[in-house]
Amino acid sequence: MRVHLSTQNQQFLQFVQSLTYQESCYGFLHLPSYINRVDTVNSLCTAIYPLELLRNAPFSHEFFKGRSILPYRNDTVTEFNSILIAEMPGQMHLFHSTNSVDLNNETN
Repeated sequence: MRVHLSTQNQQFLQFVQSLTYQESCYGFLHLPSYINRVDTVNSLCTAIYPLELLRNAPFSHEFFKGRSILPYRNDTVTEFNSILIAEMPGQMHLFHSTNSVDLNNETN
């Protein structure tokens, strides 16, 4: 994980590093006040991808750079993606892919 050198980011890095060895961090965890919190997936989308910037995302290859979300729960990924896609201009295109390999194919 890369962290920009700011006081707040360094505090966050130290907090994350302490999670593995401080027993007081096991179980229910109280987040430090400098960590932003949201109550809904929609408010998370808005906080990370402001609407005015999101509408320009298809025209800028740099938009998503540096805006990745590391801690994410699988049960909210589809909802999060749907909210973002609905706010982006243009027509949605769906591309299908596969995640398998034909081991019997000797030509590849």
